[in-house]
Amino acid sequence: MASVIREPETAREHLEVDWFRDTITVIQLMDLSRSTRADIDTLTQECIEHLEELLKEDLGADRDDTVMQLFRRAYAHLELSRRPTNRTPAYDAFTYMRDTATVTFELLKVYVAKREGEAQ
Repeated sequence: MASVIREPETAREHLEVDWFRDTITVIQLMDLSRSTRADIDTLTQECIEHLEELLKEDLGADRDDTVMQLFRRAYAHLELSRRPTNRTPAYDAFTYMRDTATVTFELLKVYVAKREGEAQ
């Protein structure tokens, strides 16, 4: 029987903060009247992925009630039952996208502050 050797998964040292910020900025600058549903869905998915990456980080939620509240808010927001579907009106999908960007931005601020604190 052959054995399989797996390399340990290596976590990235840093999240791509600029990419996260760029996505959030694009979302904040979007206007519903000039956005397609495909654009809304694509940016929502991208922002969800950023938020999920932030939730994997140790941001001190077990030591900080404010961070714990942000984690709870993010997990509640990401529940599948709350996410837009193909049948969701564009306005509601747009609102969900904007809310996702807001939660992501709040956690990103915590991540950046933590990284800066570690650098000092």
